[in-house]
Amino acid sequence: MSDGDRLVCLGDDGLADVAEGTRLFASLRGIACGPLERYFRVSVRDVAGDDLGLGTLAELLGDTALGRNGAEVEATLESIRASRRFVALEG
Repeated sequence: MSDGDRLVCLGDDGLADVAEGTRLFASLRGIACGPLERYFRVSVRDVAGDDLGLGTLAELLGDTALGRNGAEVEATLESIRASRRFVALEG
């Protein structure tokens, strides 16, 4: 998910063991593992969940069911914001 000049992603899955400040290569592919669109070097930076807007969180989660009404969706997003690791990949 692009958030300004950085790519923000969930950091508690494939990036769980990658420490903040680590330099690595990232790649962007088209939809459904389409062709490689871009390959670049990035630094991993931890991002506080409170620094991410609810819209950014919802985009990160994609097609995940978050609740039956606005209040449930907001409560779910707040819970995710407090319990997950988020990282920015900065060039």
